[in-house]
Order: sequence, then structure tokens, then C-alpha cells
Amino acid sequence: MRLDGQQSFSIPVDVLWTKLTDLDFVVSAIPDVVRVKSMSTDRAEIVLRPKLAFIQADLDLTIEQKPGDLNRNCEWLLKTKAIGSTSQVRTAMELEPTQRGTAMHWSATIEELGGLLKMVPSGLIEAAARRVITDVLTGIEDKMEDTIC
Repeated sequence: MRLDGQQSFSIPVDVLWTKLTDLDFVVSAIPDVVRVKSMSTDRAEIVLRPKLAFIQADLDLTIEQKPGDLNRNCEWLLKTKAIGSTSQVRTAMELEPTQRGTAMHWSATIEELGGLLKMVPSGLIEAAARRVITDVLTGIEDKMEDTIC
């Protein structure tokens, strides 16, 4: 399953790229983080308590980051694990400067669903994935505005 979307940011492309490739910043902008288990420049392990109807437990999330081309693109590999379920999602972000800041085209490819997630209808998975992606990008934008102001 592949999802695509667009997001506009009112900040320059170089500033956005720097923040998207800073896992410490990214993790601080993710909603529902319970704790950070470990952090390095290219890998973060965190525990989330998501507000999704079909997940009622803590979720271990590992983010592996590939910075890509300077000020152009980056990629995250997201691996989740909870009681009885696993997933792996590859997210790519392409950045383009605009007169008002940056245009981002993102894509998320669900590479693996394991355990109980295999039984969840694909429409529900897609809706939840879009909500999580939107929440994370909104959190990043809000946090960037807070740091710029």
C-alpha cells in the first residue's frame, strides 16, 4: 500500500531539510511520545501511546533516517512493534523551494504488516496512516514556528 500527499511550509527549504534530518527535533515534534529509549544521529527508538481505535497499547517505534540530497530529499524507515503486531513503513520526502517557503511531496509505502494488523481492513490502515502522517507534519511545523518566533 502506498500513500502520497503534499504539505506546504512557510519556512525556507534549507531550514526545513535541516530539521527533518535532525532526529532529536523530529522526535520532539511527534505527538503521543511516552519516552525515548535511545537516540543517535540516524536512529531513534521511542515508545508511543497512539490515539488510534484499533491500537490500545504502547507502541515501540524505531526511526531510521537517511538524509538524502542536501536541501532536496530525505527518507525515514519506520518500524513499529506492539503486542501481537508489527509494521514497517518507508517514508520519502521531496522538498522544493517556493516563493512562500517550501513545498513537500511525501510518500509512504507500507512494506510490512504483521500479526493482528494483517486483519485490520486496508481502508482503516490507510486512514490511520494519513492521520499519523498529518499529525507528525503538523507537529513539525508547529515546533518550527515555536523555535523561529
